[in-house]
Amino acid sequence: LTHGYFGGGSASGARSMVDRVDYSNDTATATEKGPLTSAKWYLCGFGTKDYGYITAGFPGVGRTTVDRIDYTNDTAPASPKGNLLHTDENQGALGNTDYGYWAAGNNNVGVMRYSLVERIDFNNDTPTASPRGNLAAIRYNGGGTGNTGFGYHGAGRNSGVGPSAISAMDRVDYANDSAVAAPKGPVTLGRW
Repeated sequence: LTHGYFGGGSASGARSMVDRVDYSNDTATATEKGPLTSAKWYLCGFGTKDYGYITAGFPGVGRTTVDRIDYTNDTAPASPKGNLLHTDENQGALGNTDYGYWAAGNNNVGVMRYSLVERIDFNNDTPTASPRGNLAAIRYNGGGTGNTGFGYHGAGRNSGVGPSAISAMDRVDYANDSAVAAPKGPVTLGRW
């Protein structure tokens, strides 16, 4: 891959802009590309070799939407794809070449927190995401990463009164993603 993409965010209000970083000239200012389908922040995303996916976020407009950026035509607006099941923000994203996963999050309307893991199929990315196995615990503001066989979701905040930083790490087995994620070794410091 030759470029990286950043989308949405907040600067005195939600933004729909997408910036592209050129890895071969990464000291230059990023280039603005086609916008997301709506302005939002508290979002997350991941990419394949052909597309970038950005989802959910805040404020209320488009909080279940999945936007797809086409790397071969990144000046065009992002395309809306299948929605998530919940109106989520503050999630973690993980995936491999076949599937993309969004894990945990909160809806901030009723301040509900989730342990839900949702999956989209890159070969058919227009249907609503399908529910998979949950994380081992409810959390939000965590992060995600992964390889071809497993996805990892870690850190974040818990769902208690006066939420605090947590250091837990859960592993999603892509070959058995309907099972509850397995707790693994924690990150060195609880943070979000």
